[in-house]
Amino acid sequence: MQDRFYPRMLRHATWAVMLAVCLFFLTPPVIGAAEELQFTILHTNDEHAALWPRPTADYRFGATDPTVGGFARLAGVLERERRERGDRPVLTVNAGDFFSGSPFSWLGLREHAPELALLAAMKYDVVALGNHEWDYGPEFLADYLAAAGAGQSDFPVVLASNAEIPPELPLHDRGIRPTYVAEIGREYGWEEPLRVGFFSLLGDDAAAVAPAAAPVTFSDPMEAADRAVHALQTEGAEVIIALTHSGLLEDRLLAATVSDIDIIVGGHCHTALHTPVIENGTVIVQAGSRTEYVGCIELTYERGQGILRVDNRLLEQPHLISVTGEDPEHPEIRARVTEYGRILGRLLDELTDGVYDDPFAIVARLDQELLAHPSTEEHAMGNLVTDAFRWSAEQHLGQTVDVAFQASGQIRGGLQPATLPASAGLISVYDVLEQVGLGLGPDGDPGAPLVVMRFSGAELLRILEISQLLNEIMGSSFFLHVSGIRAEYDASRAILGWVPVLDVPVPTYRAVSRAEVIRHDGSTHTLTRDDDTLFTVVGDHYVVSFLPMVGDMLPRLNVIPKDLEGEPIRDLDAAVVQDDGGQELKGWRAVLDYVNAQSHPGQALPTVDFADYAPGNRLIARPGIPIAVVPAAGVLVMFGTLVWYRRRKRMRRSHEGRESK
Repeated sequence: MQDRFYPRMLRHATWAVMLAVCLFFLTPPVIGAAEELQFTILHTNDEHAALWPRPTADYRFGATDPTVGGFARLAGVLERERRERGDRPVLTVNAGDFFSGSPFSWLGLREHAPELALLAAMKYDVVALGNHEWDYGPEFLADYLAAAGAGQSDFPVVLASNAEIPPELPLHDRGIRPTYVAEIGREYGWEEPLRVGFFSLLGDDAAAVAPAAAPVTFSDPMEAADRAVHALQTEGAEVIIALTHSGLLEDRLLAATVSDIDIIVGGHCHTALHTPVIENGTVIVQAGSRTEYVGCIELTYERGQGILRVDNRLLEQPHLISVTGEDPEHPEIRARVTEYGRILGRLLDELTDGVYDDPFAIVARLDQELLAHPSTEEHAMGNLVTDAFRWSAEQHLGQTVDVAFQASGQIRGGLQPATLPASAGLISVYDVLEQVGLGLGPDGDPGAPLVVMRFSGAELLRILEISQLLNEIMGSSFFLHVSGIRAEYDASRAILGWVPVLDVPVPTYRAVSRAEVIRHDGSTHTLTRDDDTLFTVVGDHYVVSFLPMVGDMLPRLNVIPKDLEGEPIRDLDAAVVQDDGGQELKGWRAVLDYVNAQSHPGQALPTVDFADYAPGNRLIARPGIPIAVVPAAGVLVMFGTLVWYRRRKRMRRSHEGRESK
């Protein structure tokens, strides 16, 4: 009996050992399955140098409730949110365009870097470069990074994964990185820190409006993302986050195309995503613009399973946290913003020969907000800006200017008057400069200057066609607002279609159905496609420089800027309008002087009347039959004619056959 028992016991023991071995290899470790690592991402984008809260006049008069944003309040909100999450790591990131959009960015031309220096003081961990960081060129950006303190131990990591920076540029040595892995959690008692990988992209649309970046170029975002994800995985990143300055449409395409991106923190299109967009399992977030919101993502990473979970709903935490007058300002950041304001005042005094020396001084009263939306149609702010260009050029040239134009991308959100009883309707110098202060002149001073030139009536018609074509192909930044012109158009008729595979548009050159120049005396001149009448035109140096490029690609839209004598302009810098002191007449100065000149009898302050700029009378959308229907209708007519002809021919034969009988 013992002889039978031991072999059977041995067999049972063998099976038990084999089962234990299988369970050991097939079952995840219990400790790994239970390890849940909680952390938070705070994020912002598109601050556009909005150091000062809005409305400016309300804030100047000590208001709290009505005002929104500002760097001091942003710093206060970030500090509060970190403090409330004392039990977990918090990473603070930026998705680009912290620079450019308010006159505070002008200080970069005087060896200051207020935006990035303040982000560093607010303890941002990672920042991406958007298209506006390149507004003054790569040499300026290298100096700006140095002035902000790049390379110091407490400075945020600067990412630009698809920027191709030539090694001979000083910018190449400023510490800009393609990828970064942050190790978090060790200070919270995690046995192994969590490795969070970051990379950044400048999208195709954003790169198209960053011409000053040359000779820096930007590689294909999808290919760059593939490389970055692979590099981060090689470095052991467990969570991968893309900081993109691309816009929501390109972000969704990125998520659908490139695998293994856990989160996309986006920017560029200024969208406030109160609920994340989920695309192919990737979480896409964005926090509006101009410090209006702080984005928040509450995350749990299950290390044993490799699963990342968004916990905002579980924790009843909003994805966007408003930055309002109810939020306390960070005292240190407030003091630094105030000092930057003083420095800006001195710069403004220098640039205007003492005419303006306080950026926050009240300049006028506005009876209603002048919006700059939608940017693909005529809007009130565009009308005011182009009227200002035309008026100011006439003041300095001493002659009539027929037409002015300006692109949507050079105009910001619109003029917002103060709302409190003590300051209702007031707008400041800063408010005006914030709308039209982009660009850099040939003189190296802030702001694109005005240029004056002459175009024929046929060329003006082509410029209107260019506006509609570029608006359809490259986005709203190139939509042109006008003064002195009334035009009817159908944007849907700008493009007949796209060439397959090549992805090239087929222009129709027929988006504008009617256009006329309206002179100061009210008389009109209808523009035709063979009109050789010359008109005097004023525009922004930056915008005008794009027009010949379109003609190079599409000869039918060729325009040749001519000087006041009618001769072709070889160097656009020679067409810059000079002010009374012989300096470049900047677009921002033209608008500021124009607003300041709106005096009315019995009113202590200049007053801007909304009715003078209400949209609807200059660029009139007239939707008609879609252009694609025209060739389709032609094919149908041809087919119908062929059927009718063949049927008639058969009937004739049949008739002839009956007669022969």
